[in-house]
Amino acid sequence: MTLDGRQPKSVTRAATPGMRALMSCLLLLLAAALVRAVQPVGPADAGAPAPVRSAITPLYLEHAAGPHTLTPEDGWQVGGVNTHVAVGGALSLSGGYYYSRALAARQLLDPREPAASAFDPRARAGEVPLLRLFDAGPSHGDATADQLTFQRLNYTKGGLKFSGSYLDVGTEFKGLDPLKQQLAGSDPAAAKALAPGMSQRDYTMSYTGAHGMRFSSTYARVAHTEIGHPADGLIRTTATHGIGLALGQRHKLDYTVSSLTEAWDPEKQSADRVDRDVDTQALRLSGGLGRKSEFAIGQMLTSTTAGGARTDVTQRDVAMKWNEWKSLAFSAGYTTQETEQAHERADTLALDFAAPLSAACKLTGKLARTEVEQQGAGQTQEQNLLDLRLTSRLTPRLQLTSHYKDTEALDASTEKLRDYQLAYALTERWKATCRLSTLDRSTTGESAMVEYGVIGQVGAKARPRQLTLHHRDERLPGDATQGRTVLAYAQPLGKAKSPIVLQVKAGDYAYTTQGDRKEKVLLSAQILAAKPTPRSTFAIGYYDGPVVGADAISYRAWGRKLPAKQDAAWQTADMADYDELGGELTHALTDHTKVMARRYAGNIAGVGDQETTEYGAEQRFGALTLTGGQRETELPDQAETQEESWWRAALPLAQQLPDWATGSLRVTLFSDGASWGGNAAPAWAAKPTPGLEVGRRNVLIGDQRVDGEDARYATMLGRRFFLHGSYERNPNKPNTAAEVEAVRRGLCHLAVAASPTMTLFARYLDEGTLDGATATRTRSLGVIGAFSAQERLQLQMDLVRQTAEASPRTGVAYTLEYARAMDADNSLSLKARLTAKAFCQPDDGLRLECSYRKAF
Repeated sequence: MTLDGRQPKSVTRAATPGMRALMSCLLLLLAAALVRAVQPVGPADAGAPAPVRSAITPLYLEHAAGPHTLTPEDGWQVGGVNTHVAVGGALSLSGGYYYSRALAARQLLDPREPAASAFDPRARAGEVPLLRLFDAGPSHGDATADQLTFQRLNYTKGGLKFSGSYLDVGTEFKGLDPLKQQLAGSDPAAAKALAPGMSQRDYTMSYTGAHGMRFSSTYARVAHTEIGHPADGLIRTTATHGIGLALGQRHKLDYTVSSLTEAWDPEKQSADRVDRDVDTQALRLSGGLGRKSEFAIGQMLTSTTAGGARTDVTQRDVAMKWNEWKSLAFSAGYTTQETEQAHERADTLALDFAAPLSAACKLTGKLARTEVEQQGAGQTQEQNLLDLRLTSRLTPRLQLTSHYKDTEALDASTEKLRDYQLAYALTERWKATCRLSTLDRSTTGESAMVEYGVIGQVGAKARPRQLTLHHRDERLPGDATQGRTVLAYAQPLGKAKSPIVLQVKAGDYAYTTQGDRKEKVLLSAQILAAKPTPRSTFAIGYYDGPVVGADAISYRAWGRKLPAKQDAAWQTADMADYDELGGELTHALTDHTKVMARRYAGNIAGVGDQETTEYGAEQRFGALTLTGGQRETELPDQAETQEESWWRAALPLAQQLPDWATGSLRVTLFSDGASWGGNAAPAWAAKPTPGLEVGRRNVLIGDQRVDGEDARYATMLGRRFFLHGSYERNPNKPNTAAEVEAVRRGLCHLAVAASPTMTLFARYLDEGTLDGATATRTRSLGVIGAFSAQERLQLQMDLVRQTAEASPRTGVAYTLEYARAMDADNSLSLKARLTAKAFCQPDDGLRLECSYRKAF
């Protein structure tokens, strides 16, 4: 083999006989090692017989939805066994066999009418019946059955590691996702591999018995038969064989040969579904460079045949990581890729660096350049990236963060970002912030934003009064502008030990586009925690401003968890005037019993008046707390009057959740794009409390009745493991507590404290609409690092599978967030998310955000 690479076709053909000989020797060597490893023990080695451990685990699952949400595919049964046999510590066999059966639906009212969901408009109008029951008999519907089989063998001894597996999943197998969740604890490898309508055979083998050498071989054959799957009718076969040679302690040479074959069912072929063969050879030399640095040099030859057309690509690359200097660490790479048939050459040079310029100043950045040359046409395209970030503490009171990014794509489109954030401590009790940001895209235009504010305390330090002034202006593409100014004041009232607080806010909101200006004024005043009697607490509040719910109203929080809104969301498309006056009274009858009454009335411009009245009670039985209430809302249209009754039960545990446990549930949130503002965290990410909490409510909106359920459980398993689970069905929307989402959502979250500064977590989230039209399952792995009490870094990987209108999409997304709390009121965050290609437009996959947040 040569490293020249200018004639990849001839090189590939010449290497084929030598490769066959090499693989023959490799297989003979591995076979000899296997025979030696499994020889019976001789008299000299005789000892106790290898122990045999076996296990058989039966499993049965069943799912049945309520009759109001049932469709023919909603019900199923799954049954089967999972087996495991281990011989000594070297050999293990595992497998499983399961069957499934769909529970069809039968109608009890009019069999001539089609079934309908409770959310079907025809059902609400009484045109079709709703009441149906599950039934598995063939006389009442199509009851389909299918089966699933998987087997796996693992052997490890004498430098030899071998694992092989076989699985076959029927196309009509029901309840696969719940089965995978059940198997995740006992057999995660099987749970990860199972997919409907798929059969797979694979093996992985490595041998390290020869000193300084490593042999490896992998093979996999996968066939898809699920109708509607993007790979339906595809048989994909992959194989990779390699030899690694250690050249001293820090250097090694790797040679690998791989092949990929994709063959489609002739009846399911199309223009974008053609048979494909890919053969690859790669040679790579890597090793140490200095005491802490590394380098690598490699070449790869790839030959692709698809639809009768052949493409040969030669790629050569050089990479280096340099960490020898305290003041500078960088990594660099240079890659050359040549495509023979297209006479095209692409050269890429990339450099990443981090330079602590001083104890108070750090510079990080990335430079990348790609040149694509069409050698036959004499054309050249360029792509350039310059990304610099400087964080500096100019003085003990002043910190500046600058972000400078220039991008030029191959299609000559450009994007320029300039972002500067300044924080200055005026005095011990006063701080000022300022941010300037511009973004110029050649395709859409330029947008710019400026915001500044001050926050501080006035009055005696023992009873301070807080004052905040914040202003923001933004210029958007299309000659649109928006801005807001908010002044907030908070003061304790009454005696020194009194918890009474007065909160007042005043502000101005404006949005202008194409000469049309909408401007609204905000005024909010609240008196909280007043005590007319020793056993009573009273709160009263008034709000007048744009958009319903644009600002949190604290007295409306009894009986339900409302999200905290430090920087309330403002949506420019809904600038209606809204005003509301309300109050709440809570009275403790005994030490264990209290009652509550609340009433508030409001008016929405263009809609009309609405009034809400609510009564409730709370009873404690030791650690158990029961809460219930009745709520009625009269809307302008009497046909849309909303009635709601609800109850909750909470049983806390006598334990405390450490900060790393509650912080592991934190979700990275981005701003709302053009309608900037705070984004509310999802309900399942609310701060957990140890113990069990269960709730149910019944809502009647007009003539439609909706039942909602939720349950949450959180506990510490020892000192290092944290478990949290939740389920919601028809929950209230996080941002609009009066509306119901017709969805169901389940969460399982496990976090472990790997060290005092590092937390690892695994999360499974299953959510979708009740009618089954849309379902999303997200499996997440993440790591959270705490550099100090104020700094936090979170990296998360999400495997997302979404089913919408029988068209599943799968992809992997990555999220990175760095947060630093300056103090209790100010924080800096840097966020990045790379979304899977299947869920975004080609140019929208990467999202970056740098923000400085201050509390109102």
